[in-house]
Amino acid sequence: MDEMTLQLPGFLKDPMRGVIRTGVRARRFVIAAFLTGIAISFLELACTGQVYAPIAIFLLAYGGLRSESLIALQKKHTFAVKIALGLLFVLLAAFILLGERLMQH
Repeated sequence: MDEMTLQLPGFLKDPMRGVIRTGVRARRFVIAAFLTGIAISFLELACTGQVYAPIAIFLLAYGGLRSESLIALQKKHTFAVKIALGLLFVLLAAFILLGERLMQH
């Protein structure tokens, strides 16, 4: 039986390692560690985004955001939301199709 390993692809892991190496050598280590953490979080977003989105929605609902308010906001900004989602999907498609080649340069 073949084993399945869950991990980030190489074109994401290699930039993360580079960011970490650069951050470790920085003079202001605490600031560099903070900025490194932000960079790594963005690189790992492809794997962790599906966990963060429901948590954020839950926290908004727990904080008192009602579905009526969210629907009203969406109706008010329908065009901008659709444009943003369209751009997001185009970027995701480009990343899927060209990601490894772009990360090698």
